[in-house]
Amino acid sequence: MSSGFYGGFASVIRRLVRVAIGRYEVKMQGVPPVPSVYVVHHRNTRGPITSIAWLDTHCHLWALGVFFTRRGCFDQYTGYTFTRRYRMPWILAAAIALPASLFVSRLLNSLKAIPVYRGSTRILSTLRRSVAALKAGESVLISPDIDYTDSGSGMGVMHEGFLHVEKFFSAETATHASFVPVHIDRRHRAIYVGEAIRFAGRESFRIEKGEVYARISREFSRLERLEKTAGGTA
Repeated sequence: MSSGFYGGFASVIRRLVRVAIGRYEVKMQGVPPVPSVYVVHHRNTRGPITSIAWLDTHCHLWALGVFFTRRGCFDQYTGYTFTRRYRMPWILAAAIALPASLFVSRLLNSLKAIPVYRGSTRILSTLRRSVAALKAGESVLISPDIDYTDSGSGMGVMHEGFLHVEKFFSAETATHASFVPVHIDRRHRAIYVGEAIRFAGRESFRIEKGEVYARISREFSRLERLEKTAGGTA
């Protein structure tokens, strides 16, 4: 990993997370293109956390825009996460949300994460910042699961919006973005990095998007099968 990419706060937390979750061995076939768009199963933040901790590359993490400010983070925790999802009384939720919002907002900014604004025209900012990172030779890490709370090991149905990175990237560079599926195998303490998948550019983006989505899903299925074989290689 390039020294000094993450901010000081994120670098310290990353080292602590490595100690807390233990070592993961990264297994891959060849070396992924630099830069790449890494795609990982969210699993209630476990996927991104493990990837940031152990992937041997720096990545700009996609994270919901509300978590980048203390106020937005606090409101999300007290208005939904702790009160509606975990059924906490508001007073208890607020007591937990105050330090949590300070920590999370500082961490995401130190990680140089990219804010995601789903269901808003501000998503264009997400895509443009992602393309700018890729053009600078820096990778991006995305968890596009529709059900981000799914605790299963396999990637389920994904939002297709992340594929629009290709549309903007190819328009600006006349080349194609590389989408690299990443599977976290907790049982064998391994991270399987799959083969890079790209648009061919022979059809329009609208037509080819479905095919690329299917290829990414198939690559995830292949990586998931490796979990059944201890010591498997990507």
